[in-house]
Parts: sequence; structure tokens; C-alpha cells
Amino acid sequence: MSELKIYLENQMVYNHRHKEEELKHQRSGLIGTIFILLIIIVLFGPMFFLIKSKISTEPNSIYSASLECGLSSTGYLYKSYAHIMPMTTAQQNELIKDSDEFDYLRAIPTDNMYIIDFPLESQLVPELPNETIDTIFKSNDYEIVYTLNLNFLKGTTDSFSPNVVQKYQLFNETLSLQNKTMLYENYLSHNGTVMFNFSLPVLLMTFYSYPIMPTKSESQIYGMEFTARGKFAFVHRESASSLLATPTIRVMLYSSEVPAAGEVFSSGVMATSIIGIYILIIFTFGEVLRERVLNSYEGLWIERMRHPEVLYQYIIAIEAFKLVEAYDKEYMMIEKLLDVVRSKETCIQMTNDIEEVSEEKNSSDDDAPPPPSPKQNQAPKQTPETPKQQTPETPKQQDQEPPKEQNQEPSKQESPKTVEFVNVDPKT
Repeated sequence: MSELKIYLENQMVYNHRHKEEELKHQRSGLIGTIFILLIIIVLFGPMFFLIKSKISTEPNSIYSASLECGLSSTGYLYKSYAHIMPMTTAQQNELIKDSDEFDYLRAIPTDNMYIIDFPLESQLVPELPNETIDTIFKSNDYEIVYTLNLNFLKGTTDSFSPNVVQKYQLFNETLSLQNKTMLYENYLSHNGTVMFNFSLPVLLMTFYSYPIMPTKSESQIYGMEFTARGKFAFVHRESASSLLATPTIRVMLYSSEVPAAGEVFSSGVMATSIIGIYILIIFTFGEVLRERVLNSYEGLWIERMRHPEVLYQYIIAIEAFKLVEAYDKEYMMIEKLLDVVRSKETCIQMTNDIEEVSEEKNSSDDDAPPPPSPKQNQAPKQTPETPKQQTPETPKQQDQEPPKEQNQEPSKQESPKTVEFVNVDPKT
């Protein structure tokens, strides 16, 4: 009740200060602007202090690679290990000058590019029974499978997995009759030469040169391109570069840099810390906003009171009855106050209706004619207009007049404006 009393006293003072209303609106706008700026600073400020502008990285070199080719059911039929060489600046410039397609290589550091050569002949040729070879040749359900294994010094992903082996596997089209014939001849001759039309995923580029005819020295260059569906495919490419004219399966590989030692862990911890801080900021901001909205709503119904002194009188009466120890009346006033305060709409209506009722009463008094009094209708009989009323009265008449006055006394009380005793002559 003391808190309600303070609210009402403040509102009573505020209602008599009209000039402060404009200042309050200006102050509210300023507070709202500052509040929005504070939200922006709180949400985006930690980014400048907690997020590093650049994470130090280092090259991730490749130290071994292997290529396996085979069928979907029999395992590999070709397997060889690569000869890895770091690419030189001259070789990189040669590729750039060879075709406009390689112009993007200017932005790639030379230290991160490697040349990987696989021999055309398999280093490991499995021994298959003749029945298996005949079954492969007669069936149409086999697919060629190529698997490229790349072993890096460090992990190639952002996770904490220590795995440094990348395995790329792709199913080619169904084994064609030409490939079957080549495969069959290779097994009969125990040659193990890899078939040329295959695809390898997730590589910068791959070049493969093979002779058209055994008796000629010309060769065709097949370059690897990235398709819209996310696959790499070999296409015919004419090139004069000596770098590509090689009797091997040549893969040009670009290895992206990885975070330096400890950077992966620190970046993960930093990201977790930032997420935790932002969650704390959001919860804190939510609580502050909730308290502000509730307090604003609590004070809104008091601000809508035009005459808070009506409700304030209840509190004064309760305190007065408490001082004189009139507990019954204090309890009665408390019950009345609780009945009113239970509904905020009732409080607002009660403190605003007093002005509306007074305005309606004043308007009705101005519009309606005054009611006639009974004595005004009898006044012409008692006014001294005729000599008969000025004649002295006999004692008998004086004795008889008091009963008449007693009978007329109720009608005199109806209109306090007229008292007819003043019309009697005191000399009689």
C-alpha cells in the first residue's frame, strides 16, 4: 500500500505540471535512442575484440599418393604409387602461358602446388583365373572404379580428427566393349596398363597423355575440368606445353594451407567462447527488456488517472483510522480499497468519472429551468398590495395564525430560498 501511495502522490504532482510532460517525451526519445545504440554496441562490439582478423596458416605438403583402378566386384586391377615433385615457378608460368584457362594459377603460391606422376603400367598386377576374366568379358553389370589416396602431413579438415589420408573414389560409366577388349588384352599379356577415360574428383587438374598408335609418336592431351554437377571429367585438350607431354598419368595438385599448430584448437575454443558470451548477452538483454516492459505497464494505468486524489483519500482514511485505533473502520476501508484496486480499469474509471459527472451536472443545471417553489405561488396572497392586508389583526386572528404556520411549515422546508415571516408587519 505504501508503494501505491507513492505512485499516487507522484501522479498528483505530475498532473499539475503540464510543462514537464513535453520534457518527459523528449527525455523518452533520448533514452530510446541511447538504448538502441547500446543494443548495437553490445551485439557487435565483442566481434572487434574476440574474433581475430587473420588466423596464421602454414603449407600442408603431400608425402605419398597411390592410384587404384578396378572393377566393382573383383577389386583393383591396376595399382601404382606416385612420384611427387614440388612445382617450380617456371613450370607454373609455363602452364599459365599455355592457356587462358590457367590464369587463376597466378594467385596460388608455388609452394602449395605439386606434380604427381603415376606410371601407365600397374606396379601390382593381381592374378585372376581365366574363368573370372571370361565372366567379366561376357557380363554388362561391371563398372570401373578409380580410387586415389593422398596422404598429407596434417589434417585437411577443420575438425580435430588426426586423419591425414584423403581417399577419393568415383564410379565411372558401365564397362564398354572397347574397355572390355582392352582389359582382356591387358590381362592376357600381363601388361596391366590403366584405361585412359576415367575421372578423379577434388583435384585442381589432371593431365594424361597416351599414344594414339603404337607406331606413331603423336599424343593427345586430356585435361581435367570441373563440371556443374560437382564432378571432374577428362576432355580433349591440345597443348604445346612440354610439361604435359609425358607418358604418365600426371596430376597437378594444389594443397590448401591449414591452420598452424594450436590454431585449430584455439579457434574452436574462441568460437565456443564467443557463442557463450552472445548467449549471455541475449539472456541479459531479455531480462532487462522484460523488467522495463513490466514496470512501464505497471505505471501506465496510474498515469491514466486524471484525479488520483480520489483513490488517495482511501489510503489517507485507512491511515487515519489506524492512528485512532478504529480497527473496524480501518478494515472496512481496506476492503473497499481492495475491491477497487483489484481491477485497474475500475481505478481508471473511478478517477476519471468525477470530472465527467461534474460536467454532466453543470450542463443539466444550465439547460433545465429552476423548479417552482410552493411558497412563491402563495406569495401574492401575503404581499401588502391591498389595504385589507394592512388592517390590524384582532387577537383572535393572532391566536389562530400559529396553527396555520405549523401546517404550512413542511412546505416551507421544501424551498430554503423563501422565508415568508419577513412579510408580516411588526407594528401590528
